[in-house]
Amino acid sequence: MCHCTNTHLHLPCHNNQTQIHERGELTKCPFSGSTTVFTREGEHARLRCKLCNASTPLALHDLQTHGFNISWFHNASKVGRAEFSGNRSRITLEGTSLGFWPTFVNDSGNYFCSVSNGTHKIVSAVTTLNVKKNKGLCHDDAYPFSQHIGRSIMLPCPKLGDYSDKKENIIWLKNCTENVHTGAMYTIQKVQEESAGLYMCVLPLENGGVQYNVTRTLNLKAKEYIEPFKPKLIYPIDEQIELGLGEKREIECKAIANKEAVDFCVLFWNFNHNYLTSGGNDVYENSSRIVPEDNRVSVIAPLVFMKIKKEHLNKTFQCVLTCQDTQQIGNIILLEKGKGDTDPVVLPIIMAVAVFISVAVVYVKFKIYFVLCFRDFISRDETLEDSKEYDAYVLLLKSNDAVLSAKEETFALEVLPSILEEKFGYRLCIFERDVLPGGGRIGLFLSS
Repeated sequence: MCHCTNTHLHLPCHNNQTQIHERGELTKCPFSGSTTVFTREGEHARLRCKLCNASTPLALHDLQTHGFNISWFHNASKVGRAEFSGNRSRITLEGTSLGFWPTFVNDSGNYFCSVSNGTHKIVSAVTTLNVKKNKGLCHDDAYPFSQHIGRSIMLPCPKLGDYSDKKENIIWLKNCTENVHTGAMYTIQKVQEESAGLYMCVLPLENGGVQYNVTRTLNLKAKEYIEPFKPKLIYPIDEQIELGLGEKREIECKAIANKEAVDFCVLFWNFNHNYLTSGGNDVYENSSRIVPEDNRVSVIAPLVFMKIKKEHLNKTFQCVLTCQDTQQIGNIILLEKGKGDTDPVVLPIIMAVAVFISVAVVYVKFKIYFVLCFRDFISRDETLEDSKEYDAYVLLLKSNDAVLSAKEETFALEVLPSILEEKFGYRLCIFERDVLPGGGRIGLFLSS
């Protein structure tokens, strides 16, 4: 460890990064990546002096109060190196920043600053200013953003750290023409297809009574949301398998997942809260394998029974799929072949009883139709030889109400015979139709 001492700066040495000459000049700060500032001709731009301020306890804005002078240099291929030692009407020195009011295309190039107290000098890293020709409202280079349709998004105005106190004045334009918002951020609560497009954020600034703008362009794309495929256990779910004692059997547990997610999933067998591993046991888990299937893969974990024993029967073996955000369990219960939970005789008995009950209900409900169909089928009327001339006797009671009497007479003499006699074949004895005046005939009711 070496120490560099300065009456105004305390600078630790950085091997292979910075060098201090014998006269004490610090040639440059450690390389910390390139910085490029994009802008358009006619807009305001500000470059910050990227000093390695981590090497000094002095804040950048206090450097001048401690006797340090700040100088800026422009290194362009055509112009060569030009020094900006003080304020100009268009290019201003603002503390440790260089301001352009406004920028021209010829301002493009590499800029760096140096801080010196006459004895020691710190040279900053390079900042590139890229000024493009102003061909329209929207930038050619836009910051890309995307969001799924139906989701919300907050659009920031990128790289405006030097203007944090003025961000609430930012004006937002849709497709660079339609004013949609004013503020530091623009929020779209629910992105739709028509939400896609170019968004320009415009920060107005004033200098010398003239307004200048700092603009950024964002390109928002609306994407259709596709539900990601989640890993899924395919087999077993809840299974019962009949096996014979002494039988050898291999049962495969299968799960399916995306190629990206399979590396974060584990598929294994469990019995009595213990892992089943290989090692010469009667039951063990064999090595799992992965089988590609289109854009997905199947993971298979075999469970091997070298010899089915009684202690394996009526017990639950679990296949467990564990991934980042899910855990699924499938169960298998082994039953002895021919001795399942349901007796083979019970099921036929249950089915026979159910059929009998169904037939009885149908017969009671539709008995008359069965009798008539049977009569038609055998072409024989069992009432022909029962020594009864009629099947039913119809007696019409007269009423004093002429209208009611007419309706009853129509029903008894026309409607009832047309249905019972013509459709179902009954023989009716209707008093008004079949009994002669003075006759002593007694009406017969329905034959048994």
